[in-house]
Amino acid sequence: MSESWYKKSMPKIKDFAPLLPEIAKALKQLDGVQKVYVWGSFAEHRTKPEYRIKDLDVIIGTTLCAEDLISINDEVLKSAGSVEALEEEGFHPLAVKFSRDLNQLDRYRLDKWAVSKENRLLHWGPIFNTKEEADAINKDAEEYANEKTGTPRQKLHRASDKSCKNWYNSYRHFMGYYLNNMPSGWYQSEDADIPNILLSSVEI
Repeated sequence: MSESWYKKSMPKIKDFAPLLPEIAKALKQLDGVQKVYVWGSFAEHRTKPEYRIKDLDVIIGTTLCAEDLISINDEVLKSAGSVEALEEEGFHPLAVKFSRDLNQLDRYRLDKWAVSKENRLLHWGPIFNTKEEADAINKDAEEYANEKTGTPRQKLHRASDKSCKNWYNSYRHFMGYYLNNMPSGWYQSEDADIPNILLSSVEI
């Protein structure tokens, strides 16, 4: 993976596509992982190699319980000690290890989702309650970035890296009003139709 790819604010589909086998292998090596999917913008626009996306949404099917994952946040990971100490504190050691190892893969710029063994959808980091709410605010954020930078979302594939960076920064600024000041950790989505979500995803 080239360093120039990593520094891009809005990589293209063709930048991510060759890395999928490497990403899948890295994720499947984590304890507690059963299957790995890509979804979101990559899955929706995968036939458009020039299309720019903010990051790669991955869904990880796990053997872990939602309750064990939700108890994990950045503070837990920073203070994680021995397996015995974690068990005494009430944390599931495998949930801690899975979360810690997953977050060490940030070089791939992943937007990390997990499906628990009870078929609940979780996300690492604060999220909106439902996909409908997320889609609506995402649309508003994109329109804000379009107006702020003068570069429409649909023309980013032809824009310079500097223009893409400005657009992405404007987008993030808008989203920050909704998601800033919330601790990082596992959050459970209210979306319950996991089979339909996986149907719109691509297993890797």
